[in-house]
Amino acid sequence: MKTAYLLASALCVLAGTAASAQGIHVTVDGTTVDFPDVQPQMISSRVMVPLRGVFEEFGANVHWDLSTQSVHIIDHDRKITMQIGSRTAIVNGNRVALDVPATMVGGRTMVPLRFISENARREVYWNASIRTVEIDSIALNARKSLSRLGYTKTRLALTSRTNFSV
Repeated sequence: MKTAYLLASALCVLAGTAASAQGIHVTVDGTTVDFPDVQPQMISSRVMVPLRGVFEEFGANVHWDLSTQSVHIIDHDRKITMQIGSRTAIVNGNRVALDVPATMVGGRTMVPLRFISENARREVYWNASIRTVEIDSIALNARKSLSRLGYTKTRLALTSRTNFSV
């Protein structure tokens, strides 16, 4: 009986370890982003993603400045500058606080998912059950269009929660 309990406990620990080792995936508008070397990961209890892979998927230009340890991004009409180790980014000339600093991992700049959500004009969702970051520019564009038609954020929320029957 004791052996069965120990075996069951060991299996639970191994299953938990396997689940926590499972990679974090990223999709942009339903397309999976391929990161050739450094993968998204949890750092300091935050989902951190490789900046270049995500922003280039948006069609942005990304430039690394080795001398200042800074990355410069031009994403349509947005200009973003981040320095490794800094808790502040510059977005269109305005200082923006980061909850955790940009970090280097394996030669890649890792940024908190929250930063992308709040500053890249994309809808960003964390699906913890499948460890997937879902970035959606289509939903944001649709919401902007509906906003122009007079829908407010509250009206949109109510509409999206309404069940219609035929």
